[in-house]
Amino acid sequence: MPLDRANVDTDYIIPKQFLKSIRRSGFGANLFDEHRYLDAGEPDGDNSKRQLNPDFVLNQPRYRGASILLARDNFGCGSSREHAPWALDDYGFRAVIAPSFADIFFNNCFKNGILPIVLDRNIVDELFRETEAAPGYRLRIDLPRQTVVRPDGDEVKFEVDEFGKHCLLNGLDDIGITLEDEAAIRAFEQRWQERSPWYFSVKTVKRNQPIKSCNLAVGGATGAVGESLLSILAERKFPVENIYALASERSAGTSVMFGNKPITVENLADFDFSKVEIGLFSAGGSISEEFAPKAADAGCVVIDNTSCFRYEDEIPLVVTEVNSQCLADYRNRNIIANPNCSTMQMVVALKPIHDAAGIRRISVATYQAVSGAGRAAVEELARQTAALLNGRPPEAEVFPSQIAFNALPHIDKFLDNGYTREEMKMSWETCKILGDDSIRVSATCVRIPVFYGHSEAVQIQTERPISAAEARDLLIAAPGVSVIDDPDSNEYPTPVEHAAATDPVFVGRIREDISMENGINLWIVADNIRKGAALNTVQIAELLLEEYLS
Repeated sequence: MPLDRANVDTDYIIPKQFLKSIRRSGFGANLFDEHRYLDAGEPDGDNSKRQLNPDFVLNQPRYRGASILLARDNFGCGSSREHAPWALDDYGFRAVIAPSFADIFFNNCFKNGILPIVLDRNIVDELFRETEAAPGYRLRIDLPRQTVVRPDGDEVKFEVDEFGKHCLLNGLDDIGITLEDEAAIRAFEQRWQERSPWYFSVKTVKRNQPIKSCNLAVGGATGAVGESLLSILAERKFPVENIYALASERSAGTSVMFGNKPITVENLADFDFSKVEIGLFSAGGSISEEFAPKAADAGCVVIDNTSCFRYEDEIPLVVTEVNSQCLADYRNRNIIANPNCSTMQMVVALKPIHDAAGIRRISVATYQAVSGAGRAAVEELARQTAALLNGRPPEAEVFPSQIAFNALPHIDKFLDNGYTREEMKMSWETCKILGDDSIRVSATCVRIPVFYGHSEAVQIQTERPISAAEARDLLIAAPGVSVIDDPDSNEYPTPVEHAAATDPVFVGRIREDISMENGINLWIVADNIRKGAALNTVQIAELLLEEYLS
């Protein structure tokens, strides 16, 4: 059937008012509805009583029963609705031939049993002329040979992705594709259970009553991490009864947002922490050092985002996906420490490998976003970039040198051993979180001109050999991890495209190290403000409330 119209969008194919079902059947009756009928239709209405448009091509007797649709350029543009191929398929079309397609529609066709064929525009023009000139004109498509066969036997070759071809020839949708690997999936699950029995031995706590709500304070609420804490608490619907936003005396009286509700900021120094069960601190080390113990003494459990308490033996240093069992130790001092952002994303990725093969050594180079140094650092990068692009010299105030278009191997102060404090944090914290002081860690931490999202090139050496494939399987199954690792398609995680404003720890470039035995290399990326600080803090608060305070 020839549809002689370019830029046919998905609303033309199936109008939006008929998209009230997620079932794949029943849409054929409303295919091209606004042009097929002379009157307006209603969802779930009786189309048999509607007046057909005799001039619309679909209604012409000569094209009744057609299974191939001829179309013009950019067919399927507009929204990404899968209902468009559902409607075509439900009507009876099995293929669409056009000079070009919208990308999303093109891919959706393969998922829904329709073959989209791209042919040269001149050939499509010929097919339109031949179809319109000869009633009963029949094309035949030979998918295995990738040819369109004209009535006279002339064949036109077309290209098709091998994976898409496989899906169509075998009638596979996304679920069917997954089930092709059912045996491999079951084998992997068995291997994983054998390697990580601890994961399967965790008992789920079942409660007859919902988790109670609590009173909560956010210290440093006007900073980048504080704002992210408030945002994530609202996103995750944390069961809060009363929430207090705390900051310095200078910020008192201003407001911050909690969901769609403004909250007046109060002076942290004057706040009575006996009014809250949980306090989330992200106002800086000196503030935590002074006020966290006072809050703890008042009966508030403090979850601290600074480095103030991380290295004290009595205070648990917790990453929820790694060592949540240590949370019970909060009772020692009513304080829980949140680790450094760079350590956090690394240990989330390394935990399953350490459990399976034992990590002996870690060498890591970090490439850290400026937001890790605070809002002033973000503003400085923006100012310097604008200045340089306009031919002006940059001014450095937050960083010791120009950060725009540069890389600074200097985060925190230098220590006597030549490492920076940031680099030593990664060593100290990794051993504490993984519960293994024998792991040797060497880090080089570099600040780069990226606003959000830390990246890490990590080399590990394990006790027993582990292949890249086994490491990849472990990471795919690990909580909090998203694997993006397909070098053939240039797929790997980046801070801008994947990490910024998202929750997972992304891992790619998984490969065996060619310079040493039992070596694995990884590329690890995460949002330093969300997962690197705020999200883990909220996850700790959720576990604390569910397991210990309810």
